[in-house]
Formats: sequence, C-alpha cells, structure tokens
Amino acid sequence: MKNKGINSLKGILMLMIMFYHYTYRFQELYGISTIYFPTLDTWGTFGVICFFIISGYFIFPKNPNISAKNLLKKRLARLIPAYLLCVTVTFVCINLVGLTNRAVGFADYIFNLLMLNGFIGVPYVDGAHWYLTYLIIFEFIVAFVYYISKRFNIDKKIMIMIWLLLNMTTKIGIQFINQLSFIYKLLGADYLIFLLIGVSLKEFFHMKTKFYKYLLILLLVLMPIYEGLAISLEVYIFLGIFTLVIFNKINKFNSEKLSIIGDISYIAYLIHQNLGYIILIHLNHYSVITVILVMIVILGVSF
Repeated sequence: MKNKGINSLKGILMLMIMFYHYTYRFQELYGISTIYFPTLDTWGTFGVICFFIISGYFIFPKNPNISAKNLLKKRLARLIPAYLLCVTVTFVCINLVGLTNRAVGFADYIFNLLMLNGFIGVPYVDGAHWYLTYLIIFEFIVAFVYYISKRFNIDKKIMIMIWLLLNMTTKIGIQFINQLSFIYKLLGADYLIFLLIGVSLKEFFHMKTKFYKYLLILLLVLMPIYEGLAISLEVYIFLGIFTLVIFNKINKFNSEKLSIIGDISYIAYLIHQNLGYIILIHLNHYSVITVILVMIVILGVSF
C-alpha cells in the first residue's frame, strides 16, 4: 500500500524542480529575465537530492525471497521503457521545433537510448537525465550487494560500509589521480550518501538496528562536506518532514492532487525540462502565469 504522504512529498519536490528549471535555470540558459528569490537557485539540486533519499528508502526489496536478478529486472522494467519513450519524444520535438543550444545528433540520441552517454561524455538529449544515470548505477550496485549478501551469507551492513568507504576513498583520491573520477561516478559520486541516508532511515525505523542509527549520524555529518552547508540545512529540514510523514504525523501531506503528481513524477521529470523550454520560448511571453501554464501542460502530458 502506497504512503500518500510520501507520494505528496514527491509531488511537491517535482513542482519545485519544474519551477526552478522554468525560472532560474531558464534565465541562465537564455538570458530572459525571470523570477528570483533567495534559495530558488538551490531548488533543483535540493529536489533531486531528496528524490535520491526517497529512492534509498525503497531501494532494498520488501520480499526477502526475491532473487537479485528478478529484483533488478523488476526495477529496470519500471525505469527503462518510460525513459526510452520520453527521450525519443524529447529528441523528436527538439529536432522538429528547435531549441537553441539543446539539440543533439542522431548518434548522440542512440547513445542516450543505450544509456551509455552518461559514461562516455556524449551529451544528454535532456540534461536533466543525468539523474537517471545515477539511479541506474544505484539499481545495479544494490542488486549486486543483495546478491553477494545472500549468496555468501555476508551481512548487508558490511557490504554497504565497503561501498561507502570505497566511495569516500575514491573521492579523496581524485585530488591526486584525476582518472579516478570515472570510478567515483560508478560508485555513485556525491549522491551516494543521500541514497544511503534513505536506506539508513528505512532500516533503522523498521529494524531498530543501532548500526543504521550510527551510519545515519555519520552521513548527516558528512553531508555539508559533499554538498555545502546551505543545501544541507534544507535537506535536514526535509528529513524532519519526511520522518513525520513516514509515521503519518502530518496529515496536511495526504493530498490527493499532490499524490497524483507524485505518481507521475518520474515521467514528468524525464520530459519537463526541454519540452518546457520549447513551450516557453515559442509562447514569446514570460510571466508567472506562463510558467504555471507550462507546468500544467507538462504534468497533463505526463499523466
């Protein structure tokens, strides 16, 4: 059974990301004067980080009997078909209608379809799709961790700590050996700690294991080193709200409309940026009302 509060939170995060892209990021790219207020410039990063936390909360399976292979197949079946459709729609729309500095060639499109572009420096059909690169990385590593822990009877906690330590070591090593940056990316880069925050929350709340309590504290301390103090403070607030929502302590987040947006948030994320820019530019008019209308159109298409 879905937690409507968590779905509503996803809906709010999606709206924040869209608003950020259609205002602050749109001005950065096209020099068109838009809306600005304090913290708006962090909404994009903040929203994606929170999605990683939510993903981490659900990334390990509820069913202990499912195989790692079936787990991975099930997860990829939810992610890949929608991605293939959305990347194709975006590519076709950009090439038919046009979008300054955002078009890519057919060969780039093929690499995007194969999901190799994020690893070999080929441009994304939509820059927002970098998020999916890391989501796919996490799904493969989690399946691997799950397989090893079951196959060799190794505690999942040990595998998670090895993963985190490798990530941290590689992050330090990049300062001396630049070639390690690719390995760092394969280990989840700066976003791993946010995924593991979600994992730790789930395991601690449900299993009451002290290990995950201390891991969570460690990750919260590390957060400002990875993403800076400003965004970390925002994420700390989100984690407080997220915890209350998990335990159904805030009924205000049980919103049917926001929950629907949360349901379609993955599709909306995949198509919102470049398609939204196309609409904004071809309307040749910019205002708060225009931004809201574009958001409604993109959400309608996603639905």
